[in-house]
Amino acid sequence: MMFDVEKMKKIYFDWIDKKIQFTPSKTNNYITITTPFLDMYNDYIELIVFKGRDTQYVISDDGYTLDELGMLEINLNKKSKRRDYFESILLNFGVKESNGELLIGFNNLNEFPDAQNRLTQCMLQVFDLLQTSKNNVIQYFKEDVTDYFIDNNIPVGEDLSLLGKSGRSSKFDIVIGRTKKKRQQAIKVVNMPTTSNIANPLFRIIDVRERQPNTDFAVIANNIDQAISGDFISAFKNYNVPIYPWSDKEKWLSTFQIDS
Repeated sequence: MMFDVEKMKKIYFDWIDKKIQFTPSKTNNYITITTPFLDMYNDYIELIVFKGRDTQYVISDDGYTLDELGMLEINLNKKSKRRDYFESILLNFGVKESNGELLIGFNNLNEFPDAQNRLTQCMLQVFDLLQTSKNNVIQYFKEDVTDYFIDNNIPVGEDLSLLGKSGRSSKFDIVIGRTKKKRQQAIKVVNMPTTSNIANPLFRIIDVRERQPNTDFAVIANNIDQAISGDFISAFKNYNVPIYPWSDKEKWLSTFQIDS
């Protein structure tokens, strides 16, 4: 079978021509470009092009990418592994961040197709922060919880190992020290509170609890993307281990605050 390359190219460029849209603003000081590429909500990605200060032209996402990630409580403003990954994406595509916008400056309209492609691909890869590997997602959630405590002036220890009855040490993601009025608090952070993820954190808590009579144990569960399973709730309730849903963090924060 022989491929008709020229015909394929024509079909592709005709498709691009039909899919991409250029819409000038009413004042004609910028152009909105609707691309054929889809974002995480399956909506077409839109960009704007306007006159720049340091360069002749600027192509920008108009702040859309970081706004959407912020709505999903993905914070890229603080130094973290997630922020490092974000910055490496920008560097890879030659994209800059300015006042919450992702943008590329260029001086010649011949550079426009490349600039548009790089910015679009950059946005798509940043959206992939939502689709990272399981280990990274778990690490990101632990960072979010730890940062939340620190932002609210709760001093925490991280990844502290406590010896259990079995003779094995179990690691707890967050530990809040003992005060005159409160016992030490050891917390397991569970990113996916499903039936299949009951055994490990529950066994660790049960194993350590007898050896640590001056420590209270708890679970912080991520229920943003999916509900905490009924089996998960029942299992920890049966062993008197409280579960704190992440979506209710403002309600239960006082439980962990240090008494003055």
